[in-house]
Amino acid sequence: MQPIPFEQLQQAVFPIIAVAGDAQWHPIGTAFVIAVVAPKTAFLLTAAHNLHYIARVDAPHTQRNPIVAPDFHAEPPSQVNLSSTYVYAFVRHGPGGVLAEMIRSWVCNTSDVALMLMQIRPDDEAEFPYRISLDSRPIREDTPTMAVGYPHMRADFTSPPDYEALDFRVGLGLPFVTRIGKVVSIHPQGFGICRWPGFRVDASFDSGMSGGPVIDLSGAVPLVRGIVCADMSGQFEDGTRIEGRQGFASMLWPAMTINPQITLLGEDGGLLVSEDSRLLDFVRCGVVDDHGQAHDHVCIHQTTSGLAYHYRE
Repeated sequence: MQPIPFEQLQQAVFPIIAVAGDAQWHPIGTAFVIAVVAPKTAFLLTAAHNLHYIARVDAPHTQRNPIVAPDFHAEPPSQVNLSSTYVYAFVRHGPGGVLAEMIRSWVCNTSDVALMLMQIRPDDEAEFPYRISLDSRPIREDTPTMAVGYPHMRADFTSPPDYEALDFRVGLGLPFVTRIGKVVSIHPQGFGICRWPGFRVDASFDSGMSGGPVIDLSGAVPLVRGIVCADMSGQFEDGTRIEGRQGFASMLWPAMTINPQITLLGEDGGLLVSEDSRLLDFVRCGVVDDHGQAHDHVCIHQTTSGLAYHYRE
């Protein structure tokens, strides 16, 4: 698959929308294609907090009590199972678009990254035309970047919903934006409330951009170096006020530890990845194009408290 050109980013960066059991549409955030495993089936990366928000839409009465100390919260599940909510990516096709449905999802609980398996319906003409190449290596300060996403989305009924006839007409507002900046600092242990590997850029991130790619502008083709996580503008760290616009992006390499539990065969019928594989193995066989070659650098090991991982230069 050919590298995606900058002018075609909207063909691989999509808005994510949840449709609840009451037929209400909830714009959630942004995701981007990292692997096309079949013309109508793709893996997308996004922010884990997007999926956690969808889980709260699906089961609003299971939200945590705000007075319970974080140490007593249950560990979030590695997969998000929904009972009455459907999740879609709006895939552009011609003058309009089609909805690709989320079939399965996985989250990395030690970092704000998540993986979604999305599928376009067989009777829709659209396919996934592009994947975005990655570079999972830790980024360097002063690297020029561009964050991409869909802030301030809206999804409103254009006429009263007819629940008996199952007739729901919705108007979508999906503004696509880019935010140019540069890396101002690297945080292998996290920063502020974001306690996982990441970096700060001198650009603001708006609601809805969460889960979108942070792209390295140093080269001729887009290379994703991080995932939009949080806007840090005006927040405090160690009693010091942050001046100007700043956003926090999660590093990519922790996402490579996710185990999708999927067997994938090659065109010749040979085994590409087995069910116990991680995204590292999808990189190794070329299904995911990672210029950082995460399978050579990300180490996973067992500890007394469970699995741990680190990046090895």
